[in-house]
Amino acid sequence: MTVTQTHLEARVAVRVPRDGPEDLAGSAARRLEALGAVERADVIGLCGLEPGLSATVVRVEARLAVGDEPATVLARLREAPDVEGVEPAAAETD
Repeated sequence: MTVTQTHLEARVAVRVPRDGPEDLAGSAARRLEALGAVERADVIGLCGLEPGLSATVVRVEARLAVGDEPATVLARLREAPDVEGVEPAAAETD
């Protein structure tokens, strides 16, 4: 079975450690890609920051390249330990 790559636009809140790089949006994208549910994450915009003692929650709007069905990817992201929230914006198949 061949899986078509899908691009899913979503607002995602990702926890980024305070000792990480200063590029918070880039760090959020790399953390999303490291989870395995997302093949590539391109940040469209920074929506907010919530500083904490050990980590900052970075809220971004991102275009996610995924190999699974969008609903499956969203479910996996919601269960990921570093993801505080996921809100789909739109999906399109390329």
